[in-house]
Amino acid sequence: MSPLKRYKALWVIGLVAVAVVAAALVVSNRNRVGDASDWVQMAYSGLESAKNQQLSPVEIFQKVSPSVFVVEALGGNRESLDLGSGVAIAPDLLITNCHVVENGSSLRISRARKKWAARLVQALPNHDLCGLRPSQLDLEPVSIRSSSTLETGESVYAIGAPEGLELTFSQGVISALRETDGVHMVQTSAPTSPGSSGGGLFDTEGNLVGITTFQLREGQSLNFAMPGEWVSDVLAHSTNTAGAAGPGVNDSTLESAAWIEIGVEAVNQKNYEVAENALLKATRLQQPDAYRAWYELASVYGSQRHLEAQALALEQAIRLKPNYADAWRELARSYSMQKDFGKAIAAAKQSTELDARDKENWQLLGLIYLGTNSYAKAIEADEQGLRIAPSDETLLAELGMAYGEQGDREQVMRIYTQLKEKDPLAAKVLFNEYIAPRPIASRPR
Repeated sequence: MSPLKRYKALWVIGLVAVAVVAAALVVSNRNRVGDASDWVQMAYSGLESAKNQQLSPVEIFQKVSPSVFVVEALGGNRESLDLGSGVAIAPDLLITNCHVVENGSSLRISRARKKWAARLVQALPNHDLCGLRPSQLDLEPVSIRSSSTLETGESVYAIGAPEGLELTFSQGVISALRETDGVHMVQTSAPTSPGSSGGGLFDTEGNLVGITTFQLREGQSLNFAMPGEWVSDVLAHSTNTAGAAGPGVNDSTLESAAWIEIGVEAVNQKNYEVAENALLKATRLQQPDAYRAWYELASVYGSQRHLEAQALALEQAIRLKPNYADAWRELARSYSMQKDFGKAIAAAKQSTELDARDKENWQLLGLIYLGTNSYAKAIEADEQGLRIAPSDETLLAELGMAYGEQGDREQVMRIYTQLKEKDPLAAKVLFNEYIAPRPIASRPR
């Protein structure tokens, strides 16, 4: 028999053998549904598993390290203030922790001996994640893996720049998955150190499973990474922001919005130094949302009782957006606290004209009138507010006080009756002040 015929015969015998085995499987599994399709599916799954084979640590480092950079926050004299890491998640977007960049006058990323200027363009500060856009550099983005697919015990690898030592590679496991806001914060034994903030935590296929963020000082190997879903949120936020702003959006507009987000979150955390610095950066960019930066800056100064600075910031907000009713109301409040009641009344009236449906505007106007002994005008303002919010306890209490100062005991009693079910304490104060009989002072002998 020729070699060719012998090969064909063996090939036919092989096919027959496969058919016999397949038939045997079908016969022995008659209770299974869709036997042929199951067999094909098993074969396909096997191929998929083969395609997704785990990489060696060397291969993982070679695959993802080109996407990891050192991130620096620079001072006014270009000195390095803060140092961290960053990971490419899009061809023009690098993700890092906000706390790495929030103090910088300018930002820079580096790799080996090469350096590139970078710009803050996205911020989700409630998750401590910020997006940077480097200039004149095309990034190699990594794939992002959801925390919902992770399992405790999986091997993971951290790459970052602890203590400025770039591309430091460490190995560990997922120690735990801590549920937070519907996702899983990744706890890992992979060692990290200061400077690792913003670096990447990768699985055995080189997928990004988290951004290394913090460690518990009192524990051993208690390191944490922000989950992949939050990283994807930054990417989605970047796309949505650019789409909403239109094709003409520029990086200055994105940067201004990002600094404002950082400032607002810092106010919520009562970190007023960071808030002031971030919001001032936004005002200097002079973008269309600068009015909001001035408004939020006023809240920083108000929290610190810097009333003159607060009023100046609100005046700047109004200069940029004259129909900003909230800014007029807060300006009225600031003037009132400075005892400048003429300006306070004028600003409060402006807020009611711009937004007559906001009860807070009427409430503040009534309170200022009450403080200046203009009781009839206070009553008028409070009643306007109650037309919008008939059951508002604060407005009712202020109206009762205005009637009490006018000496209208009947009206005070009417309001006391309404108020005692809604706010018993306020009702008691109103009763004791304006309804209960007062003791007659004894005359000196």
